[in-house]
Amino acid sequence: MKIDTKDAIKQIRKLAAENPDHTSACNYVNEETNKPECLIGHYLINVAGIPPETFTDPTKRQIVDKDGATTRTTSFNDYGLGDLITEGIVEATNDKGLRWIREVQEIQDQGWSWGEAVKSADQIQCRRDSRAGRYGTT
Repeated sequence: MKIDTKDAIKQIRKLAAENPDHTSACNYVNEETNKPECLIGHYLINVAGIPPETFTDPTKRQIVDKDGATTRTTSFNDYGLGDLITEGIVEATNDKGLRWIREVQEIQDQGWSWGEAVKSADQIQCRRDSRAGRYGTT
């Protein structure tokens, strides 16, 4: 599923503004209810349209040992956004936007509210942009 990171950021901000004090576990989906759990899970499932089973089905991700044999299977429910990209579940259109989304996810996963996660990610991005202007990097 290809996501436009500019639109994703807009939608994530909207979700956080609607529930600024909400905190959640660091799983995309609540496995008991099969409903979105974390902020990024709400975006990926309710807005981007990725089925919840994509995250909870243990046959979706196979762990392969160095000899090429499948050693076990696991779900993607508690993996980071980078893993979803590596596995081809999500494809992002903009690295800078993706960094912001990953910051939100990491901060929220540490127990911060959705509103605080967005605010903190904005501050981190602002510092990053300031350094980029100073040093000519991103």
